[in-house]
Amino acid sequence: MTADNQQRGGHVTDRLGLVKGGLSALLWLIRLRVLLVRIRLAEMQDIPVLLEVDEDAAQRFGADPSFAFVLECKAPETPAISTYVEGRRAFVAEENGVVLGYVLMGEVDGQAHVFQVSVRMDFQQKGVGRRLIEVGLIWGRAQGYFEVTLTTFRDAPWNGPAYARMGFEPITRGQEKGHMALILENERKAGLFQAPRLGMRKLI
Repeated sequence: MTADNQQRGGHVTDRLGLVKGGLSALLWLIRLRVLLVRIRLAEMQDIPVLLEVDEDAAQRFGADPSFAFVLECKAPETPAISTYVEGRRAFVAEENGVVLGYVLMGEVDGQAHVFQVSVRMDFQQKGVGRRLIEVGLIWGRAQGYFEVTLTTFRDAPWNGPAYARMGFEPITRGQEKGHMALILENERKAGLFQAPRLGMRKLI
């Protein structure tokens, strides 16, 4: 290898080092920001903001042609958010007093269930949703459950694949029973099955 080639190779190595170093720093900053996000119980005065978060979060579906139909679907019937707040089963993630997202927990077929998790679009895929799900898992363990379930879109990158990375596994089609089967049927009636949906579970 000539001196010029060695020099060029050194420059490439230096650049790669800078890229790796910059990426590591970026990941560290993202983790730090997520750690600075505060998780707390939702309060009644939060409800209008949580509905606003829902609308904002839904735009993620509108940005993907494969899932834009979600914006036109009627939301399946679920208990009012106030029910979760009163039951101390609603948690919000906030930063500097601004609510970034929330999660609603409850029971389905004798186990903990994630009824809703929403994160403002600008804060999605930055660890906020994961923090909220982790809080849901902690809530489930504290209530004495050994499993957490949820329903989601199988192929939306920020849904099924994201939950799989958190350790959730698909519930085999046809094995859903009781309330879980009813939830999926209500989602079908609401038009959400224009893209594959499924139930998932995680042992806790």
